Formats: sequence, structure tokens, C-alpha cells
Amino acid sequence: MTSLQPTSSPVRPFLDWPVVTDPSRWTADIALLGIQHSEPYAHDPRPNDQSRAPDAIRESQPVIVAGFGRFGQVVVRVLRGLGIGATVIDHDPGQIDTVRRFGWKAYYGDATRMDLLESAGAASARVLLVAIDDPEAALATVKRVRQRFPQLEVIARARSRTDAYEYAELGVPAVREVFGSALEAAGRVLRTLGFAEDEAARIVRRFHDYDEAQIPQGAPHRHDVKKLVALSEQGRRDIAQLLAAEARSAPPIDQHDAGADQRRGDGERRA
Repeated sequence: MTSLQPTSSPVRPFLDWPVVTDPSRWTADIALLGIQHSEPYAHDPRPNDQSRAPDAIRESQPVIVAGFGRFGQVVVRVLRGLGIGATVIDHDPGQIDTVRRFGWKAYYGDATRMDLLESAGAASARVLLVAIDDPEAALATVKRVRQRFPQLEVIARARSRTDAYEYAELGVPAVREVFGSALEAAGRVLRTLGFAEDEAARIVRRFHDYDEAQIPQGAPHRHDVKKLVALSEQGRRDIAQLLAAEARSAPPIDQHDAGADQRRGDGERRA
């Protein structure tokens, strides 16, 4: 499938970019379990300049942010609003040039290199946010940092549930990339269907707490698709029981052919 490119300005941090989805890249466990999957979105067409030397970093801040894309930018904006310093590193020279034009201070370099993180003050910083786009590079970075800078607290961006399992096994706090926004959307859907605001918030909070607790439980089985399928099925039953009271008091909703859908699903499982 041809990657979609922007039709206007290539200012990546301030536009919603189209998502490039290639079903052929879905793994079996994603297809079976409906694990959230996020492809990289379209990049600035300018290639990375592999010959460009990393910027010299001459500052030491309490926070280091590795990766200044759509995820890292939001975190840094919050920190800057509070007057909290953050050393920002990104490996895309086009991205660095772009954000600098908008007044952001950021350094070009490969945050997977421990010598670069050391020059960024990793030995004295309080926390490293790993917000790198590449999941494998991010996981490798976290593992190296844990060995090289054991005193440095690490928070990782997890692009999928599978990534969250990996970080759970390492004991590293991870934030699932779309989990929070998806729950916010669920709450809005519930309110549109007639649920009171506090009731919708309670439902979303219960689901959030339940699902977050499932990550460390599922992590040891992350390579066992059969076990993950069983856990997924158990999870659906648990959630239905968890929200049973809310379901009984739900506002009247026209279900249309929802009953037929349920019967078809039952038949497929029996088959």
C-alpha cells in the first residue's frame, strides 16, 4: 500500500497525519486477540542525514525525553508549562529542524546510544521518558539504561499491548499509546447514549483499573498465543461481571439486531 503523504505543510508536530495500515504485518496474536496495533504514520519525506554528527549536549535537566514525536511533545509541553526542564533528543534531523523553527530546544542524536545519554546527564537526571517510535529500539534502550544507569527512573511509551507485556516483565512503568484516548472516547460514547457523566466516568475507571491489572498477569504468557486467547476470553467474562450493575441500570438503548449478532457469535464458537 502506498504511504500517504501530507497535502500541505510538512510541520509534523502540529498536524494530524494519516495512519499507514498494512494488514500483512499483523502477527497471529494481534489478529486473534485484537491487540491494539499502531503503524508509524507518514514521515517527513526528507531522509535522515546519516552523516550528520549528533549535537553536543551541554545541559543537565531532571528529565530526559528520548523521542520528540506526537507522544513526547505532549509530555514536554506539560513540563515546560510547569517550568520543569527537560533535555529532548530525537534521531530525525528533519524533525529537529522543524521543532526548532517553532521555538523548541531539541538535540539531534540517537538516544539508544548510552554515551549520548550520558552526555545528556543521565547519571544525574531523575527520570528518562522513552518515547521512541521504533518499539524494538525503545525496548533495547530501556534494557541498556537499566544496566548503565540503574538509579535512573524509566517510563516507557508502549505502542501496543504486546510492548506493555515486555515492559511489565522488566518492571518498567509503561504508558500504552492509545489506551487513555480510547477510554476517553468510550466515555464520550456512553454519555452520548444517555449515561450520566459520573456513571460513564465510573465505568471507564473500572475498565481501566481491570485492564491495567491484566498486563502483569498476561506478561509471563506473552509468547503463548493459546494462553493469551484463554485470558482474553476470561477477560470478557470478567468485564461483563464487573459492569453488571451498570448494565442493569443503563438507559434504554435500541439494540436493533444485537441479539442476532450474539446468536451468530454463539454459533461460531460452538462450530
